[in-house]
Amino acid sequence: AGAAAAEPAVARLLEMEPGAPVLIVRRRTWSRGKVASLATLTYAGDRYEIFGEIGAHEAAMRGKG
Repeated sequence: AGAAAAEPAVARLLEMEPGAPVLIVRRRTWSRGKVASLATLTYAGDRYEIFGEIGAHEAAMRGKG
């Protein structure tokens, strides 16, 4: 996860200027102790405010790679 400059194709999809700031988030969801899905999400930097909270279970899972 992190900040980046929007590539032209991404900028077109998000209806923004190429090079504008975006936030890239990589998400992993779990089911029954196994990875169920992976996703890379790209957010236009000027349209979103993101808040996250990690509980004890999630913090323990982060340590598993």
